[in-house]
Amino acid sequence: MDHLHTLNDVTPKIKCQGGNGVVPNLIFGLQSKLFLLSDSEKKESGVEHDEVETVTVCRGGKRSSDKGIGKEILIEALHTLSPECIWRAKGFVKLSDGGWLIVNWAFGRYELKDFSGVDMTGVVRMTVMGSRGEVRGPAGKFAQSLGSVLSQHDMDNHMEECD
Repeated sequence: MDHLHTLNDVTPKIKCQGGNGVVPNLIFGLQSKLFLLSDSEKKESGVEHDEVETVTVCRGGKRSSDKGIGKEILIEALHTLSPECIWRAKGFVKLSDGGWLIVNWAFGRYELKDFSGVDMTGVVRMTVMGSRGEVRGPAGKFAQSLGSVLSQHDMDNHMEECD
């Protein structure tokens, strides 16, 4: 929590007891009208922060017959992410055995949860977040280690399929 506070000291942080969470009104009641503002109004009001960069790592699209990734390869790739410039990486990865994992990596630690029994397209769909200007290089290396690419929508600012 202290390390998180040093990265962003203006956002309120709330400690909660394990899975008990917090009362939703406490979270959603804060600046709840922000979503009504246009991008230019957010900039004018000073509430828009441009300190986080996100990129999407993907492999395979709707037409992909890719068999998936070995779990060991995924774990090795997660260990290449540096918590110095990458803060979060999360998404879905199809394993070579056909099952799916939910991947949640934060500040050097990760959790993999089974997400089998679903019918999804592609093989890798992950979002990587970190310090603006420092994400694309490490995310590109991470993507490459998974046989993936940074999606076109990150480069052109509009969504396209990753094939």
